Amino acid sequence: MKSKEKLIDFDFLGGQGSLTVEEEKALSVYFNQKKVTLMIKKQLLQNQNYLKTLQSNLFEFHK
Repeated sequence: MKSKEKLIDFDFLGGQGSLTVEEEKALSVYFNQKKVTLMIKKQLLQNQNYLKTLQSNLFEFHK
């Protein structure tokens, strides 16, 4: 299946002209926080799955 590539015109986000240094920094901070949040959620999900596997194995062991 072919997928269309989506491009974002970052100059458009800033309004008429280019983004200011402050706007660029704010966007950078926002995207980095989003990235960290997603990484943490992914790690928590992996930990939960690992614990479920351990519990399942212990349950089978004690049968």
